[in-house]
Amino acid sequence: MKRKIVFLILLVVCSVSLIAGDLEEAITELVGKGAEAYVSPIVSAFGADLNSGWIQSGPKAKILGFTAELSFIVMATSFSGNDDFDVNSEYNFSYDQAAAIVGDTGNTDANNYLINLITSQDFTVEMFGPTITGSSQDSVRVRFLGDTFSYNGATYTVDEYDVVLPVTGFLEDLPALPLFTPQLKVGTIYGTEVGLRYLPTYEIPDLGKFSYLGFGLQHNPQVWLPVKLPVDLALAFYTQSMELGDIVTATATSYGLTAKKTFGPKMFNVTPYAGLMMEGSTMKLEYDFEREVSPTETISEKIKLELEGENSTRIILGSSFKLGFVKLNLDYNIAKYNSASVGFGFAF
Repeated sequence: MKRKIVFLILLVVCSVSLIAGDLEEAITELVGKGAEAYVSPIVSAFGADLNSGWIQSGPKAKILGFTAELSFIVMATSFSGNDDFDVNSEYNFSYDQAAAIVGDTGNTDANNYLINLITSQDFTVEMFGPTITGSSQDSVRVRFLGDTFSYNGATYTVDEYDVVLPVTGFLEDLPALPLFTPQLKVGTIYGTEVGLRYLPTYEIPDLGKFSYLGFGLQHNPQVWLPVKLPVDLALAFYTQSMELGDIVTATATSYGLTAKKTFGPKMFNVTPYAGLMMEGSTMKLEYDFEREVSPTETISEKIKLELEGENSTRIILGSSFKLGFVKLNLDYNIAKYNSASVGFGFAF
């Protein structure tokens, strides 16, 4: 059992680190709205995953009792087909990019002047291409929209030009973003159950420390009511955070109302459940954007992005199955980014 837990923990760490490593390499070439659009699908999918798999059980309407569940939850969120983007953004070209844009004017001094002029300022550009979930055979492009410059009394027209960045999609073969987590639930005090998700801090080479913690509550209001309700209702709230070095910080929160009904005896039963949850998620990315300002000089700029997941509400439909102390649950979550979760564990 201990080996299985360690294996699952390593599986979580490896899946997150592999994605984060490729993500860091890709976005160091991007800034502004282009960077935001490129990573948007994974931000929403990651947040949807974090908010999945919480409500497969609910607290009894007891003032004091003991229940415990240790589960291993597998979540997956579809990317909703967001494979390409096209936005206008501000961009500061590097020396080599500016040289390609200017081309050969026939005047070496004019060439150098125009290259230095272009690298010294931001331009409104069109950025387009694959998102992180797009094709690995396609590249992100930055379109210089053309401009006219003067030098020594002469006018030079620099035409529209597409700069191809070394940034492609790299999750094209992954239809959904998977995530794994251990989960512990303990109750019951005045109809309240506590949920916990936790992974030990783990050092990932070249990326930094990985940490993950989630916490939440479900409360059954039946404990205060004189009349028994036909189903077990619960008010739910969950919050969690995941960090990977200085690169990625992800947070997610969900709250809402759940309902369940158990059919069968204590040790062998089926429990359909449903929920309506409000949710939110954010992902903060921090990285260095390096730009070559001359053939011999490169400058680095610290870029910080804070992005919000697109999911705001979800409907959850699922069921759990108990045989002795073994428990299995499956559910499907309907939202902007649909997700599913499967849980296997032990209930006492």
